[in-house]
Amino acid sequence: MNVGNKTRFFCLIAMLLLAAAPRLQAQEGERRMQEKSPDSQVTKLEDVKRSPFRGILNRITLGGSVGYGMNHYRQRIPGSVVRQGTQHYLLSDGSPAGYQHWLNQPRFNPLVVPGDADEQVRGDTTALRMTGMGNSLPLSLDVHVVLADRFRLGGGLGFELFSINNLDFKNDGELLQQYQSSVKTAMAWRWYGMAGARIIRWQYWDHTVDFRLGKKNFLSKFDQAAVNEGLFYNLGVTMERHYSEYFRFTFRPSLEWHSFTTSTGDLPELKTNVPSLYLQAGISINYPRLPRCPMNGCQTQLEHVHYGKEFRGQPLHRWQNPKYGQNHPELQRNLRRRKDDTEQQLQKRPKRRQGFLWFR
Repeated sequence: MNVGNKTRFFCLIAMLLLAAAPRLQAQEGERRMQEKSPDSQVTKLEDVKRSPFRGILNRITLGGSVGYGMNHYRQRIPGSVVRQGTQHYLLSDGSPAGYQHWLNQPRFNPLVVPGDADEQVRGDTTALRMTGMGNSLPLSLDVHVVLADRFRLGGGLGFELFSINNLDFKNDGELLQQYQSSVKTAMAWRWYGMAGARIIRWQYWDHTVDFRLGKKNFLSKFDQAAVNEGLFYNLGVTMERHYSEYFRFTFRPSLEWHSFTTSTGDLPELKTNVPSLYLQAGISINYPRLPRCPMNGCQTQLEHVHYGKEFRGQPLHRWQNPKYGQNHPELQRNLRRRKDDTEQQLQKRPKRRQGFLWFR
């Protein structure tokens, strides 16, 4: 091999070594990082440490809601009703004794003598009824377990602030005018069990039909010894808008049927039917499957691993593995451009002249 060929051969070897040097350095650095970093030791997904307790709690959903309700009160009156001034008395047939405020707090009056100026309607000659409306403000807290990603089973506790307007007499009872209800503001507890199933899932919305069965407990304006609250039946559709895997906004219209009975001594029990319409809105959350990343300097938004443990990189109200546009649907440059346009419009707006004594 002559001198020229040897020179070209050594130049070729040198060029190959120079080209391979960065790659060898990168491999060496990666090898050293793998030796130092404990995260690199976790090569299999099943080796990641997860809390089974969090996995169980993740199936439990806690919800809270407030709303508005419209109640329709209907009562059939078996006896006779006497109106004396603005007061009404419920009498049994052939008895001078009557009851005042028989809807919620029966008060016995041993002697009710109708005068010439008083109006009296006998319930045995006509189907005398009393109807009217009322309003309510319900507050509810419920918890349920999701089964097979479709069915839910749970229960809840609620508080209700309600009122009953003056009621009208029907069926030849117009001469009695209005029954003045003493329930201007009352309170009630309610507890119930619930069961439901999701019927539609569309984009970020879930629609679930659920049924609730429970009992009310009147706290004020009702005589506990004379009133039996009974059960209520509630059927509604829960619409949930998902903002993340753990946070949702809920809206629930529902129909409810409730009735209670009032005992008035020698008179038969008075049954009051209360069909209602409720509109409630609130939020629901479930316990996160993974804890939040404890490292302040970590900017990872996806679910990731540190030291063999898996963490989430987002708060509860954001998607834990966000896709493009989920966390920030609009580009920052568009937001900045809109802000600049608004500032320019404010600068071009002509200033108003100040009049006498600064009156404009």
